[in-house]
Amino acid sequence: MRIVLLGGNSPTNISWLEGIEAELKKEYGDVFSHRYIHWDTNAPLINLDKELENLQKELKNAEQYVIVAKSAGALLTLKGVRERKLAPAACVFMGTAILWGREKGFDVDVWLKGYSVPTLFVHKSGDPAIAPSALEVLLKESGSQNYKLHVITGNEHEYSEYQTLTQVIHSFLQERKLAS
Repeated sequence: MRIVLLGGNSPTNISWLEGIEAELKKEYGDVFSHRYIHWDTNAPLINLDKELENLQKELKNAEQYVIVAKSAGALLTLKGVRERKLAPAACVFMGTAILWGREKGFDVDVWLKGYSVPTLFVHKSGDPAIAPSALEVLLKESGSQNYKLHVITGNEHEYSEYQTLTQVIHSFLQERKLAS
């Protein structure tokens, strides 16, 4: 099984990808970090359509994969699943940037409607992207299913607790029988 890592919008997420990838590789052999095109071109905003196209190419031979995504990466995944361009066995989303996505004109609420991929939403108690309680209400109102919300302590949007996050990810994947 392949684990695909998707960072947030900012190029500062490259260090997050490197950190979480190094930790996950201790447990899993096939871990892949996807780099966004706009990080190299200095464009301010992710091009979701282009990134989905690239992800589809990268995953065309993957029989089964799990997406671990932070912030805008979670939105990219939601869009891809909604449009049937991505079909992950499960997802782990950290700091899902719902409010930021709405600000940028993304159809986040449409993408969440009826979302049913087994997903663990890991969210910090004081994440400025959205309060965990507001995220839970939004998930319920959207008819999303097959998800769990796991709240960890913190007041920022970094998610750099790589060992803790890897343990949480591993436990979730074990529950789903996607890890040994």
